[in-house]
Amino acid sequence: VYAQENTITFNGTIPELTITTGMNRNVLNLSAYFSSNNIIAYKYKSGSDGIEGLIIEINNEGKVDIEASDSGSRSAIFIADDDITAVQSNDVKIKISGESIVKTSFSPNTDSVQIDEGKSQTFAVSGNKSVEWYLDNVKLNNSGNIY
Repeated sequence: VYAQENTITFNGTIPELTITTGMNRNVLNLSAYFSSNNIIAYKYKSGSDGIEGLIIEINNEGKVDIEASDSGSRSAIFIADDDITAVQSNDVKIKISGESIVKTSFSPNTDSVQIDEGKSQTFAVSGNKSVEWYLDNVKLNNSGNIY
């Protein structure tokens, strides 16, 4: 039995990425850092600072787009895989600046709600921010997404 040879080479350290909230296209070209005689599929995983709030897309050529919803510091580890060997990059720091992008939805999705006496209505909010509920301008003791 012969030892399997590495077929992918990682060519150096990927530097820190600086992006803004929203969509950032072609922030990194992984083909400049990984090489192989075979076809490479690129992947990623969470680094030491996590990837919460990031959407990372990598095309077949290794070009990376990152969409960020919040500012802060995150990190990712990029992976090159040619079905023979998989090689990881360093833990790439991602510094994000800009205003937070709030994505929320409401149920019911109307400006006003009329509820008949003796009936009930469930209210819900989904999104990436905390929720406070008020009734007649008085804050309720409920911070969940459903009331």
